[in-house]
Amino acid sequence: RYPREIRQFIYTTNQVERLAKEIKRRIKVIEVFPDEGSVERLLIFNLERTE
Repeated sequence: RYPREIRQFIYTTNQVERLAKEIKRRIKVIEVFPDEGSVERLLIFNLERTE
């Protein structure tokens, strides 16, 4: 349907949106983080899982 260059952009955008949605979902479950490091670990965990 779309040219190859645009398909790649759409696919990449979908991945970013999915990652953001997953992070928001996990933050809602946890609500309060004990320190800044725990937030960083959550972000890193989600980034590594998507690769």
